[in-house]
Amino acid sequence: MKKTLIFISVLTLCSHVYGQERIRKNALGMRFGVNDGFEGELNYQRYLDISKNFRLESGLAFNLEANNLDYLKFVNTLQYVGDFIGDYKFYLGAGGGFGNYKIDDKNENEFILTGIAGLEWTSSLPILFSVDLRPEYRKNPQFEKDVFYNLGFSIRYQF
Repeated sequence: MKKTLIFISVLTLCSHVYGQERIRKNALGMRFGVNDGFEGELNYQRYLDISKNFRLESGLAFNLEANNLDYLKFVNTLQYVGDFIGDYKFYLGAGGGFGNYKIDDKNENEFILTGIAGLEWTSSLPILFSVDLRPEYRKNPQFEKDVFYNLGFSIRYQF
């Protein structure tokens, strides 16, 4: 019994240390945001080969209203990722993209500049949880305001 307990303890410690040293380069998942309505986003993250602290995130976001697609956008951000506390990390970044939306049965296009600041948690499992704020600047005469604040929650599978 004592040998089994020691073996399990050593195995757990080794797997924890191994899991901390291994950086998973890719993550794929969903981001759910609130920005003048509910917004869903399919996104992909990849750490860059230039540094273990930089990654690129690409997202395809959509907004459904009354079962009709009324907004679609594609956004890329370059993010710096740093250690916070324990299994938590913070990230800061900036980027841009473009969007297409429908107003009064007319399709309109827009260019987006964005920043991002967030906190993420990962464990020995390949699941990543994060919360972030993504302010977006959109210059469009159809809207009363130019800056939108998108608060989001994400869950991703790392590989």
